[in-house]
Amino acid sequence: MAGSYFKVCWLWTKANINSVLKALPELNHPIYHICSGCSDIGDVRLDMSFIKNVEMFREHRGTPTLRGDMTRLPFKSGVAGSVICDPPYYYDFTDSRLIDELVRICKPKAKILFIAPWIPANKNISLINTEVWKVGKNRPYVKIRSLLYKSNGQLSDYA
Repeated sequence: MAGSYFKVCWLWTKANINSVLKALPELNHPIYHICSGCSDIGDVRLDMSFIKNVEMFREHRGTPTLRGDMTRLPFKSGVAGSVICDPPYYYDFTDSRLIDELVRICKPKAKILFIAPWIPANKNISLINTEVWKVGKNRPYVKIRSLLYKSNGQLSDYA
């Protein structure tokens, strides 16, 4: 099953959370947070596993509302007003299944807030803006917060 396991080092920093919170007014509800980790952001939160020791993550208070595979989302097409996704850093970005699934569950004109070391590409999305994040102290790396919108409809949007 693809997705992320919960580890303390994967928590977003306060600056990262604030960046996402600033973007929230631009997002339509319901907001689906895929690979949600320890976040309480989103109306529906999905990740691969649940936190067993919630006290350990007191500052972040959130746990997924659903467990599932990010490349085979258990949602109907066209249900999300917006999507937030922060896939695991080891995800193979040449595998388009994740982006295809995020686009599939979006309503027409929905926005996708995508946080990864790459900017996603799909014929049905257009880039609005980006922001570069430096993540990690021991082995820092770069993530890009991309805001995209579903620019083209899909057959499933009209079914």
